[in-house]
Amino acid sequence: MQQEIARRYCEHNLQVLKSDTNLTGKFYRKPLQRMSINYLSYGAEVAIDAGDFENFYMLEFPISGRVDLVVGDSEYSTHSGCGTLISPGEYVKSVWSADCAQLMLQIDKKSLRNYLQKVVMRDVDDDLVFDSRIRFDCGPGASMYSYTKFLLEQSIANESLFQSQLVRSEFEDTIFAVLLEKFPHNYSADLKPGYGIGLPKHVSRAYRYIKSHAAESISNADLAALSGVSVRTLHNGFNKFLGMSPQACLRAFRLDRVKSELESAPGKVHVSQVARKWGFTHMGRFSQEFRRRFNIRPSQVLRR
Repeated sequence: MQQEIARRYCEHNLQVLKSDTNLTGKFYRKPLQRMSINYLSYGAEVAIDAGDFENFYMLEFPISGRVDLVVGDSEYSTHSGCGTLISPGEYVKSVWSADCAQLMLQIDKKSLRNYLQKVVMRDVDDDLVFDSRIRFDCGPGASMYSYTKFLLEQSIANESLFQSQLVRSEFEDTIFAVLLEKFPHNYSADLKPGYGIGLPKHVSRAYRYIKSHAAESISNADLAALSGVSVRTLHNGFNKFLGMSPQACLRAFRLDRVKSELESAPGKVHVSQVARKWGFTHMGRFSQEFRRRFNIRPSQVLRR
């Protein structure tokens, strides 16, 4: 059993603590694309030295029994209603009671990082680290537990449902969004309301297109056609959920790109060159908008 679980998770040491006890473990795993749904019990009191979870996050919901954990510098116990969300890079040791059974989500580190970068609209330098202790008898934790349990049950009852790449991706995006928005972590302050999480589909489509094609000429009619709604519906959606019009959103993206390029500009670069590259043709108006957004002149950014 140790070899089987190591093949799925990571190398670890497993020890049955009572020599007169038989290990009667049960392990179920349903892989999706960027995560897996898991059920695990050992049927005996065991000690596990897992080392670092280098490449994945592990969300654990004890269904029965308890787990005594050492995660990094913290020591705590999990049980029914109280779980854990272990981040990569934290050394993990645990003792499972004989009656312990856990529902678990194993989440790929790189995939969650990529999703975070899309939401905050920039590269992230530091690893994403969550608060490790969570409640799942109330609030967002209860919703996540119910959703994970639903996915586990459906993966058993209707396996063909998960053969669809689109279905798997939608399930995973929901989990990513809830994790980032509702569970505390070191990037929580960067998640401003409406930044790609929980947007209606027509707003989300246009928003993502603007972000990916900010250097191109984009009209409201183009965005409406792409989103499958009228110009008026799109405009109202942007104002309601993002607090700005589609064109204001486009200008904001462009200004961010200009500032980023000016900050890292090598050699002799003129502000006007960079501004024109990102679609600004009226330099006076550009300077006003830039200063209004960043409270600094473009030339000052370039000198710094």
